[in-house]
Amino acid sequence: MEDCQDDLESSGDQDHEAVQEESSTDEDSSDLETGNKTAPRPLLSQAERYLQDCQEIGVIPDASFLCNLGNTSLNLSHRGLGPLGVKALALVLEGDCILKELDLSNNRICWKGGEHLSWMLGHNFGIEVLNLSWNGLCLSGASALSTVVKVNSSLKELYLSHNSFGRAAAELGQALKQNDELLILDLCSNLIDDEAVALLCSGLATNTALKVLKLSQNPISKIGALTLLRTVTNNKNSAMKEIDISSVHVCETFVELLEKARQQDPALDVRYSVFDYVTMNVSAFNIFKKFTEEKHGSIMEFFQGLDDEKTMKVSNSVFRKAVKEANIPLNRHQLEWLIRKFDENFTATINYSQFC
Repeated sequence: MEDCQDDLESSGDQDHEAVQEESSTDEDSSDLETGNKTAPRPLLSQAERYLQDCQEIGVIPDASFLCNLGNTSLNLSHRGLGPLGVKALALVLEGDCILKELDLSNNRICWKGGEHLSWMLGHNFGIEVLNLSWNGLCLSGASALSTVVKVNSSLKELYLSHNSFGRAAAELGQALKQNDELLILDLCSNLIDDEAVALLCSGLATNTALKVLKLSQNPISKIGALTLLRTVTNNKNSAMKEIDISSVHVCETFVELLEKARQQDPALDVRYSVFDYVTMNVSAFNIFKKFTEEKHGSIMEFFQGLDDEKTMKVSNSVFRKAVKEANIPLNRHQLEWLIRKFDENFTATINYSQFC
């Protein structure tokens, strides 16, 4: 730490008010690609480059960054870096091939800092794990990062929770169509609604790499949850193993679809919330199926016993009466849900050919 302090002191004492004034003018005028430099930069160590960049940009160097240069993992969470502090890091890390994990969570880097990092990631193909949670990246920052996801082949884990992305999921969806390297994507608490989920699903429909998707604490309804699950299960080449929508209360159709999906892939882990009545309704079919198989051999044979005219149809009232007389252990709500399930078109009859 003493060496780091020496480096900081050697950079020269900066007046705090001058730094603030330079920072405010530099934000819009400086460009990472040109670097505001008129002559080639001399060969410098990473630490020297960083100190020089900080002085030119007008920010105080971060001692922790200096002390950990050359490490494969770097945690700069809660450092108050801001967009210009991140810009200084980006200039140094552009050509770094050692760093693999970078945590910049909770640094108030905003959309401009997101653009600086996106520029860096367009040149750096060593970083595999990046945490940018709690940074207020918003729509513009999400757009910049989506561009990176399309082309960066090194990123494996990307944590972006609490950034108010909203419907920027459209660009993330397009990025996922092209990316075949990203394994974990965390989008928790990002104001993502059902429409944004549908946009994200445009990429999930063909993506073959993503294994973990986190979407909890977003305003997603049971409709968005069902859209997401259908998209993943319909993608036969999907690598998805974990979906976190634990804050969403799902419907009976979702639970049934998930049960079918787990028959094909028992390792699929989907975290969700469910009301007790939904669980009870879903169990109604299994109760009915088990009873009819034990007493009649199959669901089909149960219905055939009610269909004297062999029309392959039984009225809802006849079915309701038969279930009660057979003492099948279903309560009233379960029975009515079962009838709605069998008579989806509300014709007052059950076409039991569906059980052939």
